[in-house]
Amino acid sequence: MIKIRASMLPSWHDCPRRGAAKQFRRMIAEAGFELREISRSIGAAIGTGLHSGVMPALKMKMQTGELPPVNSSIELGIIEFKKQAAEGIIYDTTTASMSEAEKQIITMVTVYNAKIAPNINLAYLPEEELKACIQSAGIAVELSGHPDIETTDLELCDVKSGTKMRPYFSQLGGYSLLRLSNGGKHPDRMRIDYVPRVSTKKMYPGIERYYYDVITCEREAWGVIKHIVMNVNKFLEVKQPWCFPANPMSMMCSDKYCPAWGTEFCKLGRT
Repeated sequence: MIKIRASMLPSWHDCPRRGAAKQFRRMIAEAGFELREISRSIGAAIGTGLHSGVMPALKMKMQTGELPPVNSSIELGIIEFKKQAAEGIIYDTTTASMSEAEKQIITMVTVYNAKIAPNINLAYLPEEELKACIQSAGIAVELSGHPDIETTDLELCDVKSGTKMRPYFSQLGGYSLLRLSNGGKHPDRMRIDYVPRVSTKKMYPGIERYYYDVITCEREAWGVIKHIVMNVNKFLEVKQPWCFPANPMSMMCSDKYCPAWGTEFCKLGRT
């Protein structure tokens, strides 16, 4: 069975070989290719910290009708961030230190809890794990994911952070397919709540909201899943790296972000 995560769908076509190196590491190793270990990026660690701060607050609001004090949410976010960073982290120009990261998490959690959380009424627990077994080209596939927010008025929402907003059509579509496969209702709307990660030297710009067409997202999700299945099936047959197309023009093609970079599994990395 091929296991696919909804969160991996949006970046797959940027470089399928990088995506495979992250998701199908064991399969690639069994074919005789050794991949690299890479450190977690500061952006990913802060994103996890943000989720760990705001999602328990939404859960409490669902259960009691009230949000907890923001300081408790901030504390949870920072604790999880420190766990993420404990084994090594890659900093960048927006976040150059642990102390700066903690300040950014404080700002992001505070703004989210003040501006977004009070208006959310959950239909399901936040980040509930969903799984579905589907068939693509006659091959069994397990699709899994953790939708952030599904509201009582049939809105599906994911919370994203980062220095730049990216498109997430296929991830949202994957979440919708998962909910339908688990007996849920078809969402009326989909959106991303984008919580920017900005330098502490700048004024915080606020949270931005982006809406997506439901049918478009679901079709994109199916399309990417079919490509992944096709690539994996060919690799299982011939055990060659070219089964996963590589994109050395990707901005993520570097030793910092790709486990395949500079290995026998991918000799196309930029210099």
